[in-house]
Amino acid sequence: MRIVYTTSRPHPISQQLAHRPLWRVLTPTPQAARSLGVAHQSLETLAVGVLGKHGWGLAPLLTAWRALETAVAEAISPEDIPGTARMWEPTLKEFLQGGGNFWHEDITALDAPNMVRVQELQRLAKVYTAKLKQKRLVDKAELFWHAAGFSPGSQPLLVCGYDFPRADELSFLNAVAGEGSILVLPLVEEPLFDHNQKALVWLQEQGWGEETGGRGDGETGRRGDGEEGEGWEEGEDYSPHSPHSPHFP
Repeated sequence: MRIVYTTSRPHPISQQLAHRPLWRVLTPTPQAARSLGVAHQSLETLAVGVLGKHGWGLAPLLTAWRALETAVAEAISPEDIPGTARMWEPTLKEFLQGGGNFWHEDITALDAPNMVRVQELQRLAKVYTAKLKQKRLVDKAELFWHAAGFSPGSQPLLVCGYDFPRADELSFLNAVAGEGSILVLPLVEEPLFDHNQKALVWLQEQGWGEETGGRGDGETGRRGDGEEGEGWEEGEDYSPHSPHSPHFP
């Protein structure tokens, strides 16, 4: 089973697990990797590698900008193409990173000006991504969605330091994480962590289990199953097939 390890203190358990030769350790930044004493590898580098195996790559900045200007000219046809491209770029990136779900409300309830803007954004995104795909390139904002679409081969991962993982990161993680993988997810009963609670629920819907950690006491257990888990003791084997594995197969 793949496990989401929820805890109010993610760093100690990440340090405890990072040096066991059982997982490929992924962290979002070199600083996070150094704090665990491991080489830096991230979900992003893994996703870029998946693209490369299938003959795709990330669009260089200049190539992406030229494709955006061309897409603006075709989809919107403004007088000031560079200025319009600069205006649309942040919104377009957020739209792509969100998987095309930038607006969550019912778009039929929008007023006419906002409806036009939504339609322009949808046209722009379609033309822009098509321009890049002609060259087997993707915008960095849609990296994780695109990589997840390749159904990459699974491998055991230990994912630490992603304090508030986005939907695109979770989608790719779910696609690439193999049996025995662990996501260390900060979770506290506070409104700030509502996003992580939703992330946990989504991962559980994809078949992930949950182990809970106390506030530094090293205890684990399955949330909601009414049982206390055993502590993760130093020196024990926590490999995916070990009886001491945190997912308790």
